[in-house]
Amino acid sequence: MTISENAIEAAVNGCATALNVETTDLNRIGIVQILTLGEVSKVLLADAGVTDDLIDQAVASNAEMQQMMAHQDCAPLARAQVWQGFLSQAAGADILEQLQGVDVQMNPRYGRWSPDETQIFSQSGSLSTPAASILK
Repeated sequence: MTISENAIEAAVNGCATALNVETTDLNRIGIVQILTLGEVSKVLLADAGVTDDLIDQAVASNAEMQQMMAHQDCAPLARAQVWQGFLSQAAGADILEQLQGVDVQMNPRYGRWSPDETQIFSQSGSLSTPAASILK
């Protein structure tokens, strides 16, 4: 799956509205990384019986996620966070090993997919826009 610049922009704007913050208060790189991990989690959990309905039930039980779901452009980020949580629970300590088998191509301005290291994302290949932590 491709996460387009338009989808990223929509998520940033939608989440800023849903969370009542400025777009500059949100970490665009962090949003891309969460969306990416959400998509990877869907692939890895496809055979484990985790469905969109199960994800929506988990989202509905969390007040902050409900706030994010209130804006259609922020909803994919809320769902991606829950998918990521399900993968963390399912994979446990073996999460990096499972992630190594997934081929992810990223725009270097958002970091580099590198689950073979001690982290999932590493520094950007772009000298002008370094990868940052998930939260600002």
